[in-house]
Amino acid sequence: MTGVPRRRAILLGIAGAVLLALLVLGARAWKETRNREARLVAGLAGDVAEEMRALEADDPAPPDAENAALLYDSAFAVRAEDDWPLARKLDREWDRPPEDLARWVAANAGALALVERAAALDRCRFPTNWNLPGPSYYCPVPYGPPVQREGLWHFMAMLAARGRISLVEGRVAAAAGDAVLLTRVARHRARRDLRAGGGFAEEFRWTIGTLQRLLVHPALDAASARTVATGLLDHRRIWDDGGLSERSRLLMDEGQAWLLLGGRTSDKHRDALRKGFGLPPAVPLFGVSGADLDALEDLRDRWRSERERARRGGAPLRPDGAWDGMLALYRAAFAVRAFELEKGAPPARLEDLVPGLLPAVPEDPFRGGPLRLEVREGGWSVLGTGTVQAWTGLGQSVHLPVRVDFPSPPAGDGR
Repeated sequence: MTGVPRRRAILLGIAGAVLLALLVLGARAWKETRNREARLVAGLAGDVAEEMRALEADDPAPPDAENAALLYDSAFAVRAEDDWPLARKLDREWDRPPEDLARWVAANAGALALVERAAALDRCRFPTNWNLPGPSYYCPVPYGPPVQREGLWHFMAMLAARGRISLVEGRVAAAAGDAVLLTRVARHRARRDLRAGGGFAEEFRWTIGTLQRLLVHPALDAASARTVATGLLDHRRIWDDGGLSERSRLLMDEGQAWLLLGGRTSDKHRDALRKGFGLPPAVPLFGVSGADLDALEDLRDRWRSERERARRGGAPLRPDGAWDGMLALYRAAFAVRAFELEKGAPPARLEDLVPGLLPAVPEDPFRGGPLRLEVREGGWSVLGTGTVQAWTGLGQSVHLPVRVDFPSPPAGDGR
């Protein structure tokens, strides 16, 4: 063999050895990534199973006689079928109740009677099926039975419609009672809605709309104003089981990560999950990368620490959105109005309403610090600080002033 061919053979041999080594190292790295992925899948699955057992142990179902969820189930069973766009009419002004909306409320009188009884109870523990099968399987934390998924939304729409109808017909005591019931049903939904954080904007906007109209209604009497001031739940009391909701939300996130790695979702859903967790598009040949696993392991550590904090009761009590945060201002405003109707003049400050109408001076739910009362010629305002972004039922964003004015906004405030 001459010198040139021999050198070529040596170089080819070296290149082949290098290529073989690279292939061996690549296969070893690929295998280690897959083993790490399998360990993370097993760890996430174990976390989910452990937390589901802990949730069941920490929030046991109460006796049937004390379980509001059973009454809601019964109400769902007797509910008359409806066309949900009827609820859109709650956002409009009307001189008399729309006939189809009034018929819908009348047809659901039996369901509403059960909802009233349910709202009076503090415990609302829906049974949970942790193993929903089928193509709609989304994550290990299911949506629960129909009444838990959508029934409470229907019930809040019914109550809001009944309250508006009562208000237009001049029955202010009935409207005040329904406004209070709306927040109690919302509290039950917040406690056991395992979708956790799913869309209260519409329901709370209906509640605020009823409260706005009721506050300035000429027939509002002191007793009805006091009913709202003492019975309306603000966001703190609605979310007072915030730790449970926080744990459910985190469990859902962890369960989705498990499905992302375990491959039990469609490609479209998996792409959406990757985007939601901040992961780049998957490489078809290799799928989950080491960088993906780093990001998901960091998330898993955060989920576990946050869930443990929530178990200890450290979850913050904050509004789910702007509309439920405004309930604190309306509760204070109805206390001012009740005082004014009883005494003939508004109080000089909110402190004068404690403890007769309010347990304490409410805080600004968005910025912190106490709310303020500003008395002016011909009216008054309960004031927070600035504005807050609020979402409407149509997905539009508005800036909502953190204030409630009676009887109307002062001139020049831009509203």
